[in-house]
This record gives sequence, structure tokens and C-alpha cells, in this order.
Amino acid sequence: MTHTRIHVAVVGAGAAGLHAAQLLTTAGRGMCVDLYDKLPCPHALLQHATGAGTLRFVGNITVGRDVALAQLNRTYDAVISTVSELHSPYGHPTDILYDAFTGRLRPSAEERGLHPATFPDELKAAGLPITVWQAPSQTTAPLETLEQWTYALYQAEQVPICD
Repeated sequence: MTHTRIHVAVVGAGAAGLHAAQLLTTAGRGMCVDLYDKLPCPHALLQHATGAGTLRFVGNITVGRDVALAQLNRTYDAVISTVSELHSPYGHPTDILYDAFTGRLRPSAEERGLHPATFPDELKAAGLPITVWQAPSQTTAPLETLEQWTYALYQAEQVPICD
């Protein structure tokens, strides 16, 4: 039996989205998490990074407008929505994500011929001006003081949104 990484999209980088991403990346099951948000930069996200390649921020994209929630559900092994705008009074969000919560195994995204790792590149190719931030490796020197984080955030906010 081959072990493939589980690719999860978390929609919303608020408190619930950050908490979900943290739980997923520290679960020890080889999960790769893409955190989608309408803001262009991750703000406090990078200080919670757990290791290289497990957490990626895809910013400046509004799920439901720029990309359909159903498209994310087809591309990733699981999708967690933490933004209230996507929750319709006429349908519960778990109706869309049924397979992710039933315990029923469905083929992984890679086994279905999909490539979540390259999905942000496909969004860029479609002309969406998204930003992508990869979590730093554990060898990166940590930013330990509030002043260092404030300066890092200032620098991040100065990055132009372009390809």
C-alpha cells in the first residue's frame, strides 16, 4: 500500500481557519494544507508554520467569486470552509463536503489525476492576481520579538500583487 499525502484546502484565514490549519499540519499524518483567503498576505500565519511544504497561503482570492467551492472540493482530498459567506441558509456546507466527513475513503486527489500542489499555478494562469506564501522551513531563523514580526509584516504588505 502506497502512502500519498493528504491535500486539504482551508477557506478563510481567520481564527477558525488558522486553528484548523494548525491542527491539520500538526496531526502527523503527512497533510499538505493550502489556506485560502481574500487578503493578499498571511499576517501572523507564518509564525505558526510547522515545517517546509506542509502549509501554503494562497491570498487575494475570494472563494465563491474567483474560484468555486465545488472546484476546490474536486481538486483537494478535503475542504474546510471557515467563512460565513459560503454558508447558505438553503444548504449546509457539509452537504458539499460529504465525503470528507463520512469516514468513507475516496481516492486521493493524486489518484484521481488531480494535482492540488499546482492548483494555485492554474489560478494564476487563468489571470487571477493571487499571492502565494509558502511556510518557511524549520531551518529559517525564527522571528522572536514583536518588533521583528511588525517589520516582517510591513515588508510583506509592501509586496506588489502581480505575477
